[in-house]
Amino acid sequence: MNTYLKTIEKQELEKYCAARQGETKLGQAILTLKSSNLSTELAAINARFVLVGIPEDIGVRANYGKPGAAGFFDAFMQFLNVQSNQFLDGNELVIAGHITCNDLMQQAQNAEAEQLSQLVHELDSRVETVLYEIFAAGKTAIVIGGGHNNAYPIIKAATRAKKQKLAVVNIDPHADLRTTERRHSGNGFSYALNDNLLDFYLQVGLHENYNNQHILDLYNNNPGKLNFFSYDDYLKNKWSLHDVSKFLHDTFSGKVCGFELDCDSIENMPSSAATPSGFSVAETRRLTMMIAAELKPVYFHIPEAIPSTGPINSAKLVSYLVTDFIKAS
Repeated sequence: MNTYLKTIEKQELEKYCAARQGETKLGQAILTLKSSNLSTELAAINARFVLVGIPEDIGVRANYGKPGAAGFFDAFMQFLNVQSNQFLDGNELVIAGHITCNDLMQQAQNAEAEQLSQLVHELDSRVETVLYEIFAAGKTAIVIGGGHNNAYPIIKAATRAKKQKLAVVNIDPHADLRTTERRHSGNGFSYALNDNLLDFYLQVGLHENYNNQHILDLYNNNPGKLNFFSYDDYLKNKWSLHDVSKFLHDTFSGKVCGFELDCDSIENMPSSAATPSGFSVAETRRLTMMIAAELKPVYFHIPEAIPSTGPINSAKLVSYLVTDFIKAS
């Protein structure tokens, strides 16, 4: 039994799902788990996609970012009001629940950077433990909430379950390849790189203003393993979504792939490092559909969002991204 997973019972979904006569919402059709014995239950379920939340912002705080991501998974549960219909059947999806973070979040209150980093290490272990069981059952994980620090344990779990390194595409203004002097949300891919977990890492939408020279040197010195498409070059029409698709086809074909979408990349999206200049909602949805269709990733990770209902409803936007991913995969 996995003690780091808090499952959610079917009746608990009622508070998130506005039932309406003559309609079926995802919350009414979605599958739930009877216990946290993931390996046994998931093996008996035909649904391909498993949804799990990480309600924390410890890694964000450790990286001096804006807190708030801890509350996003609960806000995201309005996703359950999406229609279950011919385009997306709720029976295709299992909602596993969320990884237990309350005790770590309590310890993080008023903690200094070094202590926060130690808590991130503990969180790494929990995330890896839960995600490993999902991957080992042959399911595709959709991970919502928390900081981008969680990319590292997700990648670690996937490589262990699949017994091979991952090719990861990350839509993000920041490479998250900062130095590894201590754990935080800005160095998840550095740790994965150092542990030799990455077959290839592609960043889409790098902002030239917000990546230090150490990170750019990593790209320059590792062309066979690291690459990026800068957002600045996108504005100059130096590349298009078609170019990204071709790169993925040529470089990622035949590899086990992961897909990261940091909400910091979306223009005016409420997030830990919100940007006034980034991909539009429509562009982000197109990228999501394209990457899902091209790579059939073993996971989709959407970190860094902060709950908000306006002018952008962050939970509703992420709901669109999740459904886009499922329909295109």
